[in-house]
Amino acid sequence: MSETKSPASELSTSELEVLAALDEHFMCASVIKIRAGYSSAVLVEGIYRACDELVHRGLAEWNGCCLGYRARWRLAGGAKPIAAATDGHRRSPRPRTAS
Repeated sequence: MSETKSPASELSTSELEVLAALDEHFMCASVIKIRAGYSSAVLVEGIYRACDELVHRGLAEWNGCCLGYRARWRLAGGAKPIAAATDGHRRSPRPRTAS
């Protein structure tokens, strides 16, 4: 008998952080980035990749005409917020680093 893996199994740390930042409302990558605890200095390309993987696994929904400022993501209809899996605590924002 083969074991069925959940869609959230084997997600990277950044994908888990992005998943924890999502809720039922569509939001842009820059909002997801800040909600996931990344500083404003971090580029959003990593957020795009993480969101794309979450959409591929059926954990997030995407809305927009193309990647960029019009793209928006939210939790998929059947996905549960990951906060339950992390003892209900949202991560603290990462400390800013000196430039």
